[in-house]
Amino acid sequence: MKKAIYFLSFLLVSSFFIMSCETDSDDEDFGSGNCNASRIEQLSVDVSDTGVAYAGNQTTANCIAYNNALTAFINEAENCPEVQAQVNQLKELQALLSCN
Repeated sequence: MKKAIYFLSFLLVSSFFIMSCETDSDDEDFGSGNCNASRIEQLSVDVSDTGVAYAGNQTTANCIAYNNALTAFINEAENCPEVQAQVNQLKELQALLSCN
């Protein structure tokens, strides 16, 4: 049950993040950092997909895939000041994830 709560929290955060990534310009960079909105959006989808797979079937392989997707997303979005709060929340979520 605890994992489901954290997963649902992540889904809420990620849907907020996807909406905040949308820009009105054709430029793929946004904000004051070196942020690639298209890349971050794709990584967000990867996190969501692996999170759904892990929530549905909590195997070690699914946990590792989810953890890897979280790591990739955090690494890419870490330099984006606009989403720093979300990155911090995902770091907290990742710290709670145990793939043993």
